[in-house]
Amino acid sequence: MAALQPLRDYIRRNVDNLRSSPCLLISSSPPPDSSTKAVADIKLQRQQDEPRARAFVERNAQHLALEFNLRTVPCHISSAYPTMASVNESVSLAKRAGLKGRGGGGAESGQGLIIGLGSGAAMDLAKAVADTLFGDISPCERDNRADPDGSTSLVLAPCTLSGLWAATSNSSVSLLDTKEEMLLPYLPAPWRIAAPAKRIGTVVTMDPSIFMTTPPLYVPFQPAKRLDYSCAPTMAHVAAAALAIVLDIARSLDSVTSVGTENNVDLHDLVKVEMKEVASLFTSVLKLATYEATNVGGDKDDNNAKLAQRHLLDAIPRISLVIELSSLITNMPLTTAGTLPQKLANSLLPTHFPQCHLITFLADLLFPVCAT
Repeated sequence: MAALQPLRDYIRRNVDNLRSSPCLLISSSPPPDSSTKAVADIKLQRQQDEPRARAFVERNAQHLALEFNLRTVPCHISSAYPTMASVNESVSLAKRAGLKGRGGGGAESGQGLIIGLGSGAAMDLAKAVADTLFGDISPCERDNRADPDGSTSLVLAPCTLSGLWAATSNSSVSLLDTKEEMLLPYLPAPWRIAAPAKRIGTVVTMDPSIFMTTPPLYVPFQPAKRLDYSCAPTMAHVAAAALAIVLDIARSLDSVTSVGTENNVDLHDLVKVEMKEVASLFTSVLKLATYEATNVGGDKDDNNAKLAQRHLLDAIPRISLVIELSSLITNMPLTTAGTLPQKLANSLLPTHFPQCHLITFLADLLFPVCAT
């Protein structure tokens, strides 16, 4: 696997500003193999993919520090979801490394850089640490666009589908509550909500050429064996999970009896148009996956996988916008509400499906959502 070129390009263009501040580099590594006996072919796939993914992330993390002479302090996460303890430990490490929060040491807007590299867990942990230190994190900027005043303090470089999902989402981060055995939203302290006007920017770098190591378009999913699905989700899983959320958003919008002002009417129409386009992209991925599934034993069409990947890279960031705008119409804040599939996953995953990926779990909810 090649290097994350967009991330390197971004750092190269802003290296003077980035060198002047300490940097917390949060990267991911695959979790230890669980005691659950996995299906043979999936376990073999994990044995082949995980060392390669770990080596890729480690190599890029080392190159960033050495090539650009950044003042980096490494931080690793190997679990599927960050916990409050891991956030506190990372914040403590960041402060010892010299990162200063908003108002700390005379720095009104905070000082330091946080880079998240790897999986969704690394993205969530980086976002939670940045929110704790810097407070008001602005919505993501894609494709390496830096703030002109150099105020960017969070750079996310996802390497997996779940990483892209987490990096481009403006909703609250999900943390694993080990006592309640639930995934709960990470809410900033009340005093952080009333932040100064200056907002800290976020940049998401994307490299489709190496993205997800070209994950499989389709793998037969057996609900009875979902404990074995701790490996990265397929493109079909992501598409089905997103459609479950889109359908639930459509249901919630239909339940709104009045959209109120003219601005809300325009917003309602905008969400509907965007929702249809996003659903069309995800449906296309499922159609390509269906062809892949019915063509068992036949020649695999690489063009199908490439087309599906392009549709996913286009649609995943857009679904975050649909979720955010729909919450404004329904008056249900993202930090406390979320969608029904997400809330169901938050309550069931840690206890009942500990080895199941969030995206795979949501994908399995698609048909019940359609039925209701």
